[in-house]
This record gives sequence, structure tokens and C-alpha cells, in this order.
Amino acid sequence: MASSPRAYLAFVGGTAWLAFAIHAVAAPGVAWGFFNTGLYNALIVLACLVCLARAVRVRAERAAWLALAAALCSWTAGDLYYALAFTDSAAVPFPSWSDAGYLGFYPFASVSLALLVRSRVGRLSASAWLDGLVAGFGTAAVGAGIVLAPLLRATHGPTAAVVTNLAYPIGDTLLIALVVCVFAASGWRPGSTWLAIAAGLVASTLADTLYLTQVASNSYVEGTLLDALWPAGLLLLAGAAWQPERRRRVRRQSQALLAPGLFGLAAIATGVYDHFAQVNAFAAAATAATLLCLMARAAVAMLENRRLLRQSQHEAVSDALTGLGNRRKLTQDLARVFAGAQTSPGLLALFDLDGFKNYNDRFGHPAGDAILQRLTVKLDSLVATVGGAAYRMGGDEFCVLLPLAPDTETTLAQCRVALSETGDDFAISASCGSVALPAEASAPEQALRLADQRLYASKNSNRISALSQSKDVLVRVLAERQSMLAAHAGHVADLAELTARRLGLPPQQVAETRLAAELHDVGKAAIPDAILNKPGPLDENEWRFMRRHSLIGERIVSAAPALSSVARIIRSSHERVDGRGYPDGLSGDDIPLTARVVAVADAFDAMTSRRPYVEPKTAADALAELRRCAGTQFDPVVVSAFAEVVLDGAVAEALSRCAPEPAPQREERVELPHA
Repeated sequence: MASSPRAYLAFVGGTAWLAFAIHAVAAPGVAWGFFNTGLYNALIVLACLVCLARAVRVRAERAAWLALAAALCSWTAGDLYYALAFTDSAAVPFPSWSDAGYLGFYPFASVSLALLVRSRVGRLSASAWLDGLVAGFGTAAVGAGIVLAPLLRATHGPTAAVVTNLAYPIGDTLLIALVVCVFAASGWRPGSTWLAIAAGLVASTLADTLYLTQVASNSYVEGTLLDALWPAGLLLLAGAAWQPERRRRVRRQSQALLAPGLFGLAAIATGVYDHFAQVNAFAAAATAATLLCLMARAAVAMLENRRLLRQSQHEAVSDALTGLGNRRKLTQDLARVFAGAQTSPGLLALFDLDGFKNYNDRFGHPAGDAILQRLTVKLDSLVATVGGAAYRMGGDEFCVLLPLAPDTETTLAQCRVALSETGDDFAISASCGSVALPAEASAPEQALRLADQRLYASKNSNRISALSQSKDVLVRVLAERQSMLAAHAGHVADLAELTARRLGLPPQQVAETRLAAELHDVGKAAIPDAILNKPGPLDENEWRFMRRHSLIGERIVSAAPALSSVARIIRSSHERVDGRGYPDGLSGDDIPLTARVVAVADAFDAMTSRRPYVEPKTAADALAELRRCAGTQFDPVVVSAFAEVVLDGAVAEALSRCAPEPAPQREERVELPHA
């Protein structure tokens, strides 16, 4: 059904029921046939049709709502049979076929509720289900004591009549107990469907209880407000079929403990009451079941608390990403080593991943987490084979505790291999610092500090070695291609390094500036000799080809992961501060400061060197040209610092002693007319 027809039917049903209730209160004797026969039966038939329509038109939970529609139809059939067979009869047999229809409601309703439970609250923990059982049995115990006890005292006659009378309250109590069980299991947030079901069952139970009590005492009068409760209950059940299903919210632990406590107290109260006034067997059985479920709930709570305690203790000493021991776990294990609990000597080794930051920046943090997990599996498996333990200190730092053995150095080398991985455009390796225990340290803090110092000494040594080796290879390639290019690169590197220091750049950037200056022309290895050695000016096509050398240089240098930051400087070494440079047309501060330094040093050396197509300038003339182009082609701040370097006594003397050498190179900065 669409929302509008549902709203229309709800309005019609509610209005009709309200008219019936008002008639029962205000004018029970007026239009008796229309209200107590026609309108009453129309209301319960409407409830059957509404529920049946839900089952037919909506596939989801169809079996559950078909079962509820069958329950409503069974009730309606019994009521219609009663209306047709006994309306004008002075003596109504009891039980009759109408009671068969009424009682048929309970098994169908039970099946419907069971299917709904399976569909909506089937994936709950054992404690949640026990909470529900405690609430359900507790409700049954109290209901049996309150509802069933008076009926037992008032009911008499043939066995069939007594059994039929008792079947109604027992069925009602069981259904309500099941609904309360669902309420408790769902953390008392059951949703609108279960609320409507509960309201409908409460209305029917109240009507059955009052009716049976009045019949037993010969005080029942047809056509009163009591009769309005049955169609109200059926309409609420039918309305529950069309309520939207909403996800159950997770309950808090305090709410979970409150429910079994309250219903357990109710069951205990029923048991205490039994000491003074004997309750029926049904109430006694429900009370016993409640107490058994309470005991089971207490046992489950103890097991859950113990599991949570173990879990929290494990999490406190474990790394969440890799599952290895964390720094706290390492500290505890080291404390046992130095306390003498571990008598055999051992080795503490600290590892740091080289190249991981670049990998993380390039491929993203999820990929970085994945590679850490892969490396962890290899490290943990390796260390476990020699009786050691592995830890993650945080970030890309790992640690191992190994028993000291003749082949421990081999194991450390294998650990470095386990923490290494290479692929397209990336290479991850590991630096290591180790400490013998307890020979080289007397406390955990001292051992960690010493291992950290040795680690970073090794890391810096490896980094310098990697940078130096990579740079030397590229410079050698450049020298083999054009020997004068290598000489030019050396002059530019000296000037660029001094300028970077004069600008106060950090040591890391000073080193990167020198490396970029040494390698800024490596892309010219791919430029044909016909262009590189052409005696005259280049045409536009030749310049277009020439300007690719900074991009080629970036690609060549970035192949060495240790030089990735230097490659970015080389790419930007021919940009201009006015945005007219290449390859990206960057301007101002968008150009890396280190690249601006290389640009000034490169232009100065090109202007003061002898070239086939132009005479060299003096240092003074070259400085004047740099100052004239400051603000358009070059950074004024860099030009000022560079001039201070060149005018420094020692540097000027060195420049004057350097005889200009032919340098068959082309720099667009000195070929283009200055702005």
C-alpha cells in the first residue's frame, strides 16, 4: 500500500472504532444491531484485510505477516460464527465452535511472533537473549499470579469449560511474555512494530480477562466499553504489519543489567507470595524458569567480564594495526630481562623503515597500512623460529628481542630482509641498531636509548651512502656524455651550496640544493649533439626540444627513491618568478626556494663560462645582469644573497683563478631577451 491509502485506512478504522466506543459509553442501547453487530464485525474484518494485504503486497517478512493474518482471520471466523449462531439465542453453549476460532488465534500468533523474532532480532548475544528470557518468564510468573489465579478460583463446571476458560489467559500471558522478551532482548528499543503488537496484545488480554471474570460471576453485559477492546487489539495488530522497520540501536550496559534485575525481583516477589497464598502451577513454573535464567545470566556476565578483561589487557600491550607487542609490552619484557627472570643473554634490535614515508605519501595511508601488515607477518614468523619476540614501537619503527646465539647477526640480517620490499617506483628497506643484554645496558631505558642512537647512526650512514652512490652514478653518466657538463655542474653546485647557506636554509635543504645543482643538467644526456653543440642560436623547434631536459632530468633522478625530493627541484630549476619559465609556468613562491637558488647559480656560471657562440662575461657584469633581471627572471632575495657570496673575498679570489673553459651547453635563461 502507498502511504496515502495506509493513512486513509488508519483514519477510517480509528474513526469507526471511536464511534463504536462512544456508543458503548454514551448510548449502548441505541441502534444495537448497527453498532454491536454490523460495525463491530466490520472493524475486525477490516483488521484481517489490512494484515493480509501487507502479507500479499510486500515480500519482506511475508511468512510472519501471513501467520498473523491467519491468527486474525481465525479470531474473526469465531466471532462471525458467534454472531450468526447465537445473537438471538437465549442459551449459548460453552465451549462452542466460536471458541475454536478464538483459540486458533494463539498458535498462529505465536508462529508469527517467532518468525518476526527470527527476522528482526535473531543476531543477538547470549546475554541479550537471557535478558529477554528473564523478562519473559518474569512477566509470565506475575501474569499467571495476577490473571490466572482469580480465574482459577472463579471457574467451575465441566472440564471442557474450565480448560477453555483457562486457555485464554494462558495464551494471552504467553504472547505478552514473548513480546516482553523481545523488548528486553532489544534493549527496550523494539521499534514501532513491536510497540503496536504489544499494545494490541495488552488490549486483547485485558478484554479476555475482564470478560472471563464477569462471565464467571454472571456480571457480563454485552455492548459495553469492554467489547471495544477486542477490535482495538485486532486493529493495532493489523497496523503493526505496516510499520516501517528501523534498525535497532545498540543498548548501553547499564540498561542491560536493569531489566533482569527488575524482572528477577518480580519473580522473587511471586515466590515469596506463594509462601502466604499458594499460586498456581503455571506461575510457580514461570518463577522457577525466571530464577534459572537469572543464574545463567549471572554466569554469562561473569564470562563476558572475564573475556573483556583479557581483551583489554591484550589491547593494552598490543599494536592495533599489526597485532605485535607495543612499546608497553617491550618495556615489560625488558624489565623481566633486567630483573633476572630471563637468565640467558639476549639482543635488543631496533629497526626503522627507509623509504616508507615516500611510499605512504605516494600510495596513501591504506596502502601504507597494508604493507606494514605484510612486513609484520614476515618479521613475526622469522623471529618466532628462533624463540624471539617482535614489537611495533609506532609508525615505521619495529623492535625484536632475540636470544643471543652465534648466528644472531645472520638473524638480524634476515630481519632486515623481512622488513624490506621493492616494487614499481618504490623501495623499502630497514636500518638497524642493536644492543647486547645485559652486557651493554643495565636498565630498559638505557638499552632503548643506546639502540636508538645506533639505529640513527646506521640510518644516516645508509642514507648518505645511498644519496652519494646514486648521485655519483648520474654525474658519471653526465661526464661520459659531455665532460664539460660535469665540470659546469660542479661549479654550479659550489655556488648554490654557498648561497643556500647564506640564506640560512636548514642543513637538509642545503644538501638537497647542492645535489640538485650537480644533477640539474642530467636530462641533457638525452639531447642530441646537433642541438647541444650547435654553434649558433637555436630555432624555436630546437628550443622546444631543449626545454624538455628538466622533465627528462626529473624522470632520471626520481628513479632513485633517495633522490625523489631532488628530482622535484630539478624539474623547477628553469622556472621564472614572473611565470614565463618552464615546464610548469610557476611563479613567485610557488617555485621551490632551492630551485630558485640553482637557477641563479646556473645562470651566473653560464654567463661567466666561454661558450662557442658568445664571449664570457666578467663576474661583475654577470652580477649586474642578475640584478637587472631580479624580480622578473630571478628571485631578488636569492640574487642579493648570491651577490654577497660572489663578492666574498675568498670566493672572488677562487673565481678569478678559475680559467673559463668551453662549455658547450645551452641555457634558455641567457638565450632569451631579458624582460
